[in-house]
Amino acid sequence: RLTESQLHSVIKESVKQVLSELNWKTYANAANKMRRERGDTDYWKLKGEKFPNTISKAANARQRAERLAQASKDAFNRDYGYKNGEWLDDDYAEVGMGGDFGYTDDKIVLHNIVLHAKPGQKVALVGSTGAGKTTITNLINRFYDIQDGKIRYDNININKIKKTDLRRSLGMVLQDTHLFTGTVEDNIRFGKLDATHEEVVAAAKLANAHSFIKRLPEGYNTMLTGDGANLSQGQRQLLAIARAAIANPPVLILDEATSSIDTRTEKIVQDGMDKLMHGRTTFVIAHRLSTVKNSDCIVVLEQGRIVEMGTHQELLDKKQRYYQLYTGNKPEAQAAM
Repeated sequence: RLTESQLHSVIKESVKQVLSELNWKTYANAANKMRRERGDTDYWKLKGEKFPNTISKAANARQRAERLAQASKDAFNRDYGYKNGEWLDDDYAEVGMGGDFGYTDDKIVLHNIVLHAKPGQKVALVGSTGAGKTTITNLINRFYDIQDGKIRYDNININKIKKTDLRRSLGMVLQDTHLFTGTVEDNIRFGKLDATHEEVVAAAKLANAHSFIKRLPEGYNTMLTGDGANLSQGQRQLLAIARAAIANPPVLILDEATSSIDTRTEKIVQDGMDKLMHGRTTFVIAHRLSTVKNSDCIVVLEQGRIVEMGTHQELLDKKQRYYQLYTGNKPEAQAAM
């Protein structure tokens, strides 16, 4: 993300470049027209005849452009929660979607999916395998484009956002963590290539990874090879959380992030993820429903359709599909039959 001064410089330089080209063309066209009419080859003789009016118009255009640039900057700051060089998570990262999706036109796998995550909310997607949970997160990432409907990111259709910009604002922690050959510090820094050592350590502490890293033979300089084969699955997952933390994205997607680790390690990883999720809009996919009890909204999916939506307690009280998934008991409607 750009700092406030960098953002201002980009806008200012863009305006200057456009105006420079505009002014040059205006002057050149005026000069060429006068030359054709008078056969005058002295460019500068035109200065006192036609140019004063052109200069006045150009000056007015510059003032209008500068006002436009300031208005654009103000709108950018307002819409994206940017102020004094900081991104304000409370005003940023509202995600909404509605529509159908199929990998092919004749096979729709998501039907009338309507979701809305307010800034800072945690939304859990639960359901049996193949219900459509990961497909929804793939659509938010624009790995696929929705055919019927829209997905909006801060009220902007994501089809109008460059994929690189969109994905830069999304952090992902997946079930399968991929590490590359290099030091532990380099693997964490992959989330922000220009991060300082202090930033790397701060991200590791937030992710609960700092203590195990310090116990490694060379600490943050320990070399990892073979996709981190010298680390446990839980340790690799903590590094993935640290990598997401250092990128500081406003939106997080956690896809089965604790499904392949033991219960004791899960507590450590879950604590790290809870810190990472604080203040961010988060979509969580989990088979272990105990990890999503504190979600602001739990969305229950079956065969590509939303069958229930609410908080943990609200859904338990309904005693329907979520109740069955959480307790292992049959829903009330089935139990009565």
